[in-house]
Amino acid sequence: MKEIKEEYSYIVSRNKESEHKSRVKKAIAIFATLSFLVGAFLLFDQLAPRIAFSKEEDTESVDQANVKSVREISLLDNKEVTVPAALTKIEPITEGTMVNIILDYANDKITVKPGTSTSTKLYFSQDKMKTWEKMTGNNVNNGLDIDLSIFLKTSDNTIYFKGDKDKAIAAVTLPKEDKDFKVSYYVENGAGKLKFENQTRLVEYRKGANGIWTQCDSNLVLSSYEITGYTLQFRLKATTAERAGKIVNVKIPKREAPPKITIDYSKMEVSGLKAGSTMYQKNGESAFRLFAPADSKVKTLSLYDLLFTSTVAPNTQFSAVSIEFYTAGSDKKVASSTVVVEFQAQPAAPTGNVVTLDKTTVTFPAATKTAPYEYVVLHQGENLDLSKVKWTKVTTNKPFEIKKVGKATPAPHDVIYFRLASTIDKETKVVTPASVYLKIEIQNVPITK
Repeated sequence: MKEIKEEYSYIVSRNKESEHKSRVKKAIAIFATLSFLVGAFLLFDQLAPRIAFSKEEDTESVDQANVKSVREISLLDNKEVTVPAALTKIEPITEGTMVNIILDYANDKITVKPGTSTSTKLYFSQDKMKTWEKMTGNNVNNGLDIDLSIFLKTSDNTIYFKGDKDKAIAAVTLPKEDKDFKVSYYVENGAGKLKFENQTRLVEYRKGANGIWTQCDSNLVLSSYEITGYTLQFRLKATTAERAGKIVNVKIPKREAPPKITIDYSKMEVSGLKAGSTMYQKNGESAFRLFAPADSKVKTLSLYDLLFTSTVAPNTQFSAVSIEFYTAGSDKKVASSTVVVEFQAQPAAPTGNVVTLDKTTVTFPAATKTAPYEYVVLHQGENLDLSKVKWTKVTTNKPFEIKKVGKATPAPHDVIYFRLASTIDKETKVVTPASVYLKIEIQNVPITK
């Protein structure tokens, strides 16, 4: 009985050992299989592009530049690659010799020449080979041309070519437009500028749909187009191998109108200026100044401050001069157009028998409607402020009496200021400023009860 138990124990122990070895063998086999599969996959991943290229080169007759592009893209398929939109594909789709196709996008031309079979007639189809049209021309051997632009569309377009002896049909796939190129207008430091995005080659522009395409860059000067506002068209320039990109329309906004400057020769000042934005060129200076008065509500500037480089008395005769004004630009808008304001020479003070005074009765003997005078009366001690006083015009040589000085009656030593009034020529509309003024003092007044 003891021997039977020992034998049974031995059998159980051996079976367990055999079962353990079997499990180990299975695990090793599974691991080996997985390792082989992973290695094979990695090897295939490395060889696949080469296999694909070998097959492509053995079975297809394609443009070598295109094959190179396809290779590069395949080898870099784990990276972000931009495929040129203007890539043209030419390939035979039937057996036999094929006509030669030469494309020139820069000159919008396709040239078709006979292949090795010396065709005497050349054909093309633009309806998927349902019908064929004969190409016209005198010398087939030198090649026949056809306008390329008629076949260009916004999407890919395939045109087919063949000869009467070159039976292989050539499929020419003209690429779609490159739509990635962007152009935008923006303002920086008061100047209009262009921004190009996704530019892959030279750029050209034209003025309107009928303009001539001209090569340019983003530094194109826009000031002339901002005068009235204009729409410019841009595109990537065509090369021999690449078609022109999609036309991009850019609206160049009209610049702001110049400030409306008004000359008041009665007050001897200009108005229409805006604090912090109006630029002006002071007489005798080449640089522009910013109109920046202490009080931002002020919109006027004295002619004597504008027309003289130094401080002068407000009755100094000035000469004719031209002064420029414009509104300064910012990061939101360009500077306005420049307005040129013509200032006429100021006449000298009147001379001769120009005024008579009898107590408070005044006469201007030379005053007429075409040569008027004007005057203002101030009390003794008051200063003449040209920007505030109101002048009274005299258009006749008849005497008149001064009855009021402000709200009071005239008094001895009150002062009468007078000058030639400003006039406008009816024909030329030229404004002649008021003259330099003179003054006369009232010595006596009428005795009243």
